[in-house]
Amino acid sequence: MKFKFDCSFVARALIALLFVVAALIKLGLGQPGASISQAFNATAASLPQVMTFLPASLATLALIIVLIIELPIALMYAYGYKYVKAGWVLIGFVVVVTIFYHNPWFGGQFNAMNLVMALKNLAIIGGILATIGCYCGKCRI
Repeated sequence: MKFKFDCSFVARALIALLFVVAALIKLGLGQPGASISQAFNATAASLPQVMTFLPASLATLALIIVLIIELPIALMYAYGYKYVKAGWVLIGFVVVVTIFYHNPWFGGQFNAMNLVMALKNLAIIGGILATIGCYCGKCRI
């Protein structure tokens, strides 16, 4: 009997895990004693401090959009439901996050940690491109 292992599913699931965990953290996972609404409000309040161009009035809307991308779109991608389209949405999201949130030159000063985060985001984009480019179902080892 030949063992077939669907590496494209595993790759999609591992990439999606990053987005799902990030969303759960924004909703209070790992913050003992914090309710979902407290964690959500704290995250929304912190966005304009990091992204100074974002008005405080739009922070809640921005966070809702982020959570919609990080939870259901990432789960669609992992599960394989319209994962090519979901992958392109995730790529677009990662590009925007890299430019506006993890830009190593944001604020006029170089930030090494943001450079690492930007490079990590490029690796995520590469992983997504590798998985959506293989939607024929024949990528098995």
